[in-house]
Amino acid sequence: MGSKAVSFDPFILCSNLKSLRETAHMSQTDVAKKLGVSQNSVWKYESGQAEPSLAVLLWYSREFGISVDSLLLRKEGEND
Repeated sequence: MGSKAVSFDPFILCSNLKSLRETAHMSQTDVAKKLGVSQNSVWKYESGQAEPSLAVLLWYSREFGISVDSLLLRKEGEND
């Protein structure tokens, strides 16, 4: 049906999480408090040391008004 193939790049997720937080002028500690996790957990999500749970991804989606797809995926050919 003409759908574009998409690929998952963990670096894109890490980068998106950090960028959203910084754009909102929030610290890792601010995000951690809202999520109910440690600041170290947020650092791990942003550095790719840990994968956030679906609940965490949904929180980012709602908090920053972005779809989970946009957090996770990059269409092939974008930013190449």
